[in-house]
Amino acid sequence: MIRDKLQAKLKKLPDLERILSRIYTYSQRSSVKAIYIDISVITRLDEFYNLLNLLKKLQETISDVFDKDALKVLKSKRLKALATFKKLELAKKVNKKKKKQINDEESKGDTSNFEDETSTAIFPDYSSVIEEFEKMIQWKSVGNKKVPEPVPGLDEEFDQANARVEKIKGRLETYIEKVRKEMKTRNINYTTASKRFRYEIEVPEDMAKKVSDDYINTSNAKGKKRYQTDELRAIINELEEEEEKFKDALIPFLRSMFSKFYENKEIFTRAVQCAAELDCICALAIVS
Repeated sequence: MIRDKLQAKLKKLPDLERILSRIYTYSQRSSVKAIYIDISVITRLDEFYNLLNLLKKLQETISDVFDKDALKVLKSKRLKALATFKKLELAKKVNKKKKKQINDEESKGDTSNFEDETSTAIFPDYSSVIEEFEKMIQWKSVGNKKVPEPVPGLDEEFDQANARVEKIKGRLETYIEKVRKEMKTRNINYTTASKRFRYEIEVPEDMAKKVSDDYINTSNAKGKKRYQTDELRAIINELEEEEEKFKDALIPFLRSMFSKFYENKEIFTRAVQCAAELDCICALAIVS
């Protein structure tokens, strides 16, 4: 049954209206203030990544539940219009008077006046907007979160900053290989477990006697001893300097990304409210 299928799928989605509101608020702030890449910003970026996926799922849900056969059997013109995709070009053709009316209705949480009652399609087809974001963004994992970066070739300054960071990371790998060769074992690795040190060289305790005098014992773990050297610290310092430049190069892209998303606020809000109305109609059908 269409009603049951829709409600089952919508229940799996979180509160999109609340998530959209948070991202809209952050988008406005980022357009007028400097963005600082800290944990709170990374959390918002990760939330933005999840939101884009949820918006795709919402559109897939409407498309799946209300396929051609399902639309044919719908008797209510309003219900059919809410479940029919409207091309984005048409959805954006709203005059100033209509926009004011829409904003008034949005503040009341009502979508009934987004389109005339005679409209045959109301749900905005925003797939092209999502595709634009997918073409401009590649997502990098930072811990267990996702951070967006421009795809290679989109921003030359960022590409250069990114290349410098990757080059230094390559030097870190070269250095640990040198350490392994000197100690004649592959059982030596970096650890990033310490809160005080970005990288430490972790050596099995029974091999600690092979460590030369220039190794500084920075911490220990069960069966392991951890060290740093002047050479390693110099590489880490260079890495952190280049990472700051990398962040500076990333910030204009982040501003542009959030600004682009905010430009489509009306479209995404309309889609979420259409879904809410569809859900409400289904709920009314159950109790009537």
